[in-house]
Amino acid sequence: MQKLIPIQSEDLEKIIETNSSNSQLPINEVGKMKKIGMSWPRLFDFSEDSEQTSHPYDQIKWEMRTAKITKGDGKIVFEQKEVEVPEFWSQTATDIVA
Repeated sequence: MQKLIPIQSEDLEKIIETNSSNSQLPINEVGKMKKIGMSWPRLFDFSEDSEQTSHPYDQIKWEMRTAKITKGDGKIVFEQKEVEVPEFWSQTATDIVA
């Protein structure tokens, strides 16, 4: 096992000492540390307990395209058929991302 650098070692020792002496760190009923600091609500929370009824991707119209990259002489260098992309994307964006 590798040695921890001094600052990590000291921090780890403080956490171990605090937790072993009946904890001065905020611990919840389950035994996990309570979250401390700033928090804000999620914008795209798609879970059973959220108010959102559909996934954010469901709000985008999708379409199937063929992505194709060609040389200057028209020879095809890359082609991928049936690529699903947002409807508002340009053909160039489709070609690049595919």
